[in-house]
Amino acid sequence: MACNGGYYEVSSVPDDAVAAAGLSYFTRMLWQDSCILRIPVIYGGEESIGESAISVLIYAIQVESQTSVSNFEIRFPSHTRDIAGIIYELVQRKLQDQSLKSNIYHWCGSEPFTKYEMARIIAETFGQSHEHIIPFNLPSPGTPRPTNCQMICERLENLGIRRHTRFVEGIEDFRKFFE
Repeated sequence: MACNGGYYEVSSVPDDAVAAAGLSYFTRMLWQDSCILRIPVIYGGEESIGESAISVLIYAIQVESQTSVSNFEIRFPSHTRDIAGIIYELVQRKLQDQSLKSNIYHWCGSEPFTKYEMARIIAETFGQSHEHIIPFNLPSPGTPRPTNCQMICERLENLGIRRHTRFVEGIEDFRKFFE
């Protein structure tokens, strides 16, 4: 699979490092009349700190001791508001055009960030210091992760479906929610 070197194609068969995508692949094999939407990193609409892989970074910001955060793997975070709109538009297309194939679709945000870069943006947005956050420039320990989780989104884009909330705007919404 071309995942670790760059982009995920919709035809890519997921490897063991991407268990959720693997589940969607096997689900797709079982139910051929389905649409699968693969999204690697989701944030936004959290009701508590730590609810998403992005909002959990607030804990690293709040800790006053030195904390290392991954500055190796590249993520393309997608806001839940964008995902909701994409799902709505995809369902509307399918209802209007029954010939539209059930398929695997990909979506990801258009801004690349490491967790370290996201933590710095979150700290700045929340008016907090990020001096104690140290970049960890090697692959993250534990479960293997793709180096770059960017998805090829052309199948949705060819349908005219495209949405992106700038990361700093999505984090600003999150900050306002917790004030």
